[in-house]
Amino acid sequence: VYKRQMGDNSDFQTADIPSPFDVPLPEKNFVKEKEKEELRDWLLQTSINQKTEMTLNHRPCEKCGTKIYEAALTCFKCKTSWEPCIVSGYPLGKGPIANCRSCGRGALKDAWSVYLQHFANCPWCNNPPQ
Repeated sequence: VYKRQMGDNSDFQTADIPSPFDVPLPEKNFVKEKEKEELRDWLLQTSINQKTEMTLNHRPCEKCGTKIYEAALTCFKCKTSWEPCIVSGYPLGKGPIANCRSCGRGALKDAWSVYLQHFANCPWCNNPPQ
């Protein structure tokens, strides 16, 4: 536990989460100041809550069975890769998939259904999914 509190990031060594230094950031913040404060408060409460498990969730690679981060798009061992869901970013594996009829990109069916309850256009191509 002490190691995690001191910034242990060993869970990330086998995840394909990009380094924050490799991701271009927007020039301006799109979140309002009040929302930023709410998010900051929530994050602080979550990080000091002793009941919160500070590990990444894992799943087995569909090809080799190696334990990988549940949202990994590439297995670090066998290099199998998956397309990302255009809504959640999670891999499109063996589960039910929905495709936008405008651009053909895929989404996890549950994520797609929830997304379409709130938005009218595809998050990838910004066209109606028909």
